[in-house]
Amino acid sequence: MVKTLLRRIRILKNFISFLHQLDLHFRGFILPAVFAFLASIFEGITFALLMPTIQGMVQGDYVVFRDVLKRKAPFINWDEFFLGNTKILVTLLVLISLSVILKSLFVYLASTGTSLNVRRFANGLR
Repeated sequence: MVKTLLRRIRILKNFISFLHQLDLHFRGFILPAVFAFLASIFEGITFALLMPTIQGMVQGDYVVFRDVLKRKAPFINWDEFFLGNTKILVTLLVLISLSVILKSLFVYLASTGTSLNVRRFANGLR
């Protein structure tokens, strides 16, 4: 019984020393996770902007979008800012494009950070 306990303790010590040799740091995993979280936020923003864009294109008017803006930010005169439907459509398309670009950037940064951690882990195993 004592022999098996000592043997298990020795195995546990070897395993802990092996983990220390891998040189994995928790901070190396935080940044890719933050980038992935930001990418998911911009993915949601993209879909949230697509809904009023398609709705306005089908109806031919962006009244619903203007009403939402007036409720969210009543201190801005949105009627002067958006004089016509074309300006609203262009603004929405620019915001959608910007959101997609930022989402793609954050996905790239998250995948690059993750691949660096995987490479470091593989080198530590060797």
